[in-house]
Amino acid sequence: MTTQDPNLTTLVALTTAYVIIFVVALFGNILVIYIVISRAHMRTCVNNLLANMAAADLLVAIFIIPDSVKLMYMKSRWFGGPAGEFLCKVIPFLYAISISASIFSLIFVTVDQFFAILFPFKRFKLVQNFKAVTIFIWSCSSVLMIPYWVAYRVRKSPFISGTFECLYDWSPLTNTSSAGKIHFLLIFLFLYQLPLIFISILYVFIARKLWFRKIPGNTNQANQRKAKISKQKVVRMLVIVITIFAICWLPIHVFHIVVFYGKLTPSLIVGLLLAFVSHMNSAINPCLYMVMNTSFRRELFGIFGSTFCVPHCRIKPRLCADQAARNNNENILNRLQVKNRRFSRKQGSHNMADARQNCKLKVVMTHYKSYDNPVSVTGD
Repeated sequence: MTTQDPNLTTLVALTTAYVIIFVVALFGNILVIYIVISRAHMRTCVNNLLANMAAADLLVAIFIIPDSVKLMYMKSRWFGGPAGEFLCKVIPFLYAISISASIFSLIFVTVDQFFAILFPFKRFKLVQNFKAVTIFIWSCSSVLMIPYWVAYRVRKSPFISGTFECLYDWSPLTNTSSAGKIHFLLIFLFLYQLPLIFISILYVFIARKLWFRKIPGNTNQANQRKAKISKQKVVRMLVIVITIFAICWLPIHVFHIVVFYGKLTPSLIVGLLLAFVSHMNSAINPCLYMVMNTSFRRELFGIFGSTFCVPHCRIKPRLCADQAARNNNENILNRLQVKNRRFSRKQGSHNMADARQNCKLKVVMTHYKSYDNPVSVTGD
């Protein structure tokens, strides 16, 4: 049992806070995934990996946050039967997978930035293959988190007759305390400490390249300077995302280690507060993407149209003008693509009219792509 149960005021405050982050995390991450999937020009390496993180955060919003609210009021109380056994295993399993998928996504996005900035002509091919990266991230996360599926099980409550509890329990396989020490220490080392050290080392090299080295030569310095500034914005956003991830998840990792190695009876209220801090990360991430990434912000205004764009025009009219121009370019591009297909079907690829149409299409596509992302190779 716990040494301290939360009072009613704490329960109400935490429940209200959980409702807020649930709404933000649910709609924010769905919006991030929708933008990346539905907009072809948004499917850059960085954005694809951010969409993977959004999917992991979405798991937290849908499965983990409701379970945490249940824990506040019902503690480990559960229900029996096959459905109870399945849910007792699957919810912690998905929780663990979301942590693993997030850290793997951060590793891949860091590696991509490292090669894009330091070795632009030797890009890491695996990172460029979005399907392969996605399969790797979720497959490895599922395999690594199998211990959660094994450890969690439904047991009859020793305190209230006829009731059940969902517990972290390794018996009869091994001693729960010993297994828990090894398990949570490995999770902390391989899915928190070592990845963040590796990421930090790569970003030291990236920062040295972007902030402390002058652009060589005199040819086209203006464009090179714009490219450098654009890359710096993307790297700055990613560093903030990683830093907030590290800050949000450190307390709960330390709590687990202290509980198992310090032989302390866990306080429910402390555990709930630290878990809330880690869950809050799933709501912060989509907000960071929208605030700090120009492309995501532009698409956000495009999706909601005049509802948000008109008031914003009073402050930043150019952003709304840019969105209108980009929408117009998309419409022109779509019309030309349709016409081009019709010409190809009717007259063959060597027809002069078809050739002119292709030429016009290429010009518009070049203009559209340069308008959408003139200098950045990192996805901003």
